[in-house]
This record gives sequence, structure tokens and C-alpha cells, in this order.
Amino acid sequence: MNRQKLLGHAENFLLLTLGLGCLAWLGRFTVWVVKPFQLNYGEGPLLGVADRVAQGLSCYPDPHPLPYMINPYGPVAYYVFAQVVKLFGLNFTPPRILVGAAAVCCAVLIGLLLRSWTGSNRLGVVFGGVFLVMPAVLQYVILFRVDFIGLAFTLAGLYLFVSSKNWLLSVPLFLAAFFCKFTFFPAPLACFIYMLSKNDWRKALKFAASSAGLAAAVFLATQRWTGGWFAFDTVVASSVHHFRLMEWVASTLNELIYALVPFALTVVLCYRRRSREVVSLPFIYLVLASLATILRGKIGADVNYYLEWEAALCLCLGYEYWLLKMEPPDAAPARAVVPFFLGCSIVAITISINTDDDASLRASRAGCRDAYQFVAQHRGERILSEDVGSLLLGGISPVVFEPFLWTREVVGAGWSDSEVLELVRSHRLALILLSSPVEQAKADSRQTRWPRPVADAVEQNYVLTREFKCLDAGFVYQPRPPQK
Repeated sequence: MNRQKLLGHAENFLLLTLGLGCLAWLGRFTVWVVKPFQLNYGEGPLLGVADRVAQGLSCYPDPHPLPYMINPYGPVAYYVFAQVVKLFGLNFTPPRILVGAAAVCCAVLIGLLLRSWTGSNRLGVVFGGVFLVMPAVLQYVILFRVDFIGLAFTLAGLYLFVSSKNWLLSVPLFLAAFFCKFTFFPAPLACFIYMLSKNDWRKALKFAASSAGLAAAVFLATQRWTGGWFAFDTVVASSVHHFRLMEWVASTLNELIYALVPFALTVVLCYRRRSREVVSLPFIYLVLASLATILRGKIGADVNYYLEWEAALCLCLGYEYWLLKMEPPDAAPARAVVPFFLGCSIVAITISINTDDDASLRASRAGCRDAYQFVAQHRGERILSEDVGSLLLGGISPVVFEPFLWTREVVGAGWSDSEVLELVRSHRLALILLSSPVEQAKADSRQTRWPRPVADAVEQNYVLTREFKCLDAGFVYQPRPPQK
């Protein structure tokens, strides 16, 4: 069998595995997107903000009076999701569908970027599809979160920078991504560094000045419009979050367990390449996106911090593979190795996520319908819950919209927890819903969800009455009966 036929068979194998992987992606998305309860801790608070904005209220209210609300993301995603809530009501499914559409949009933009660089439609389709079956994408695409909205904006900005003669059109899109979530800075920074590497200083400075000037204007306008609370919610509140380097190391190693093959292939191709272009934009983007993943070491961070890294990895791998194919046949006799091993990796990732992750989701949410129905029976009463979604769908206003963020301010910034303590001690809360027994909450040295005094007060004044197999609403506490 000659080398060209071997390469053709390897690429067909990749296309087959990719097709099956995308079908599995669609099946998994269809199963989970319709669940009428939160699948992730962050979904409930985000739905609460979207509902608030849909009612014409600010997404950055004064965080000090009850109910406590701190919203750490930029306003763009909040307003996008608010429009969905306006159209379809308070429901997890429509915004999850929008997130899925944004993920597909990201895949399309990766394909368009690769076609712009390589001229190959086939290559764009393949590596856009590879993005959809990357591990963090598979885990987060079923969730109502801001990340895919921001990533779609940042990839659209990158595409306009690459393909449009008027590259300044990319700046508003990069800023839209940045004001979804402040972690979306690698793409515009990569563009700036790439221009400098080409000795195009005038263009680079114009790009930097327009980006910085417009960002400052938007920031100051939003700060004034929100009475000064925008900067507190998005910047100051995060400053008390602990950072642990070993958490980033451990989570990155876990990510590489899934994505080792595409990462290793990219590293090998970048290292061995004897291209005339020493530094490419995809390579710079991947390096910066890799450095940005260190933010995963912040307490409360999750695998969503690898989504942009996976997009950059697909772009860089696709570009480097195209350069490899452009070399004379004798220069790369093992080029069929890339599609073959990438296809094997897709199979492994798809099977692993669709078994392990799905099994974990099913086990930890099996009783959420019952838990939500139980909570809804207490409409009109005050409830303290780690599962904010159960309150919102039950027509109940949360006492604390985001327990994790509020606790960070109490523990790290010295906020008072006296109002919550008074509600607990006076039995003015009909229910308290926890993700674990209160004894475990007390033993949590990092006080992840509740300050220790609040956990102590719950133990002293409330008693466990119900248990559900529902991750953030598994343990229901009600006021302790008075002692006779």
C-alpha cells in the first residue's frame, strides 16, 4: 500500500470516528438539555441574574442588603440570556439550547479560520468537528453557563482579524467576549503579538490603543450605570479568592488524561516543523491560551477554564497538520499517524465522557425532580439553599443568590453574616438545603459554601428531615422542634 493510500485510509478513519463522536455529542446534549433542574452549581445563580435583567433590573445591585447577590461575569452574557428568559420564561432548557448553538458556532468559526489559513474546506470541517468532541466541551456544552457565548465572540473576532481587510472590526467582538468573562484575553493579545512579530508596529499600536480605549470607555460607562457595583462584582470580589498552584497542576493533568493525544501531536508537529514561517498566529494563540489556564487554580474554578485552550489546540493542530501535508511526500512518511491517532483519541474521549461523566450526573441528580417538587410546596416562605435553581423554579426568592461568592466575602473580606445567622437562629427559614450533611459543612476547612458560624447555627437550630439524590439539594433541614 503506497503512502497516499495509507494517508487516505487514516483520514477516512478520522472522519468516521468524528462522525460517530458528533452523533454521540448530539445524543448526550438532547438527553440532558431538557432536564428541569440545574445540572451544575452555577446554573441557578445565572438563571437568577437573567431573570432579574429580564425584569429591567440591574445585573449588579448593591450586594450588601438581603437578598445577597454578587455577579462575577461581564454584562454581555447576562443580557443575552435575559432575552431568552423574556421569550421563553424561567426555564433551564432554552438557555442551554442557546449554549449548544454557541458551541456549534465556535466549531464553525474554527473551520472558517482554518479554511482562511489553509484554503481547505475539508480541514476546516474536520478540526471544527474535533473541537465539539474535546473533553471540556463535552462536559460543559450541556450546561447553562457564559463560557461558550464568550468563546463564540472571541473566535468571531479572531476570524474577522484574519479574514477582513478592515481588521478593526474585530475589536468590538473581542471586547464583547471580554465583557462576557474577563478570562477571554488570549486571542486579542495573540493578534497584537503576531503583528509585532511581523514588524507591523503601527498596526499593532493602533489595535492596542483602540482595544484599550474602547474597553476603558465600556468599563467606566458600566461602572457609572451600575452605581459603582460593576467593578466590585467582577474585580474586587474575586480578589479574595484563594489561588493554589497545585490545583491548577492537578486539574491540568486530569485534562491531559483526556486530551493527551491531540496535545502531544500538536507539540510534536510544532517542534519538528521546518516551515519558513517561524511563529504562526495559531501557535501564539495556543501558547497564550495555555498560560491562561493557570486561572484554573483559583478556588471555585472548573474545567470551563480549558474551553478556549481546546479551541486554540484544534486551530493549531489543524494548521500544523496542513503544513505537514504540504511538505513533499518523502519528507513526512509517517503523516498518516496524525489522523489515525487523533481518531483513536476521539473514540476514547467520547466513550469516557459519555460513560463516566453521564453516570456521575445520573447518580447525583436522580432525585432532583422530587427535591424541586418538595421545595415548590413552600412557595412564599424563606429558604436558604445551595441549589438556587430549585428556589427560582419554585417561585421563591433566594436569601443568598450565590452562597459560594457570598461566603468568600464573609471569610476573606470580613463581611458580616449576622443577618443570615439571625434568620437561622430565629427559625425564620422554612428550609435549609445543603449539598452535604451539616457535619461535613462544618469540617470544610476552606468553608467553600458557608461560613463556619452559619454551619454551626444550622446544626444547633435545624434538624435533618429529608434526603434526596440531588447534588446541591440533597439534605433538607427544617427548624428543630422546641425542647419540652
